[in-house]
Amino acid sequence: MNILSVLPDCRFDGKVIMITGAGQGIAAAAAKALGSRGARIGVCDRHPDRAAATVEGLKADGHDAIALTVDVGIEVDVMKA
Repeated sequence: MNILSVLPDCRFDGKVIMITGAGQGIAAAAAKALGSRGARIGVCDRHPDRAAATVEGLKADGHDAIALTVDVGIEVDVMKA
């Protein structure tokens, strides 16, 4: 099932979406799905290598994305993101 199949006509052109834990798994799949709908993606993850790998894949597919090293359990990390 496509992660956005419940919103078949929804577009995110001109929107920036920050996704936590997007270095792998479901969040990485959500980043790809939202990128395919026009969103600019902020890939947030505690592991910079995972975030970078997700961004690399998004950019290879033509999506606009940046990697951010963020641990959402640490307020300073969140504030700097």
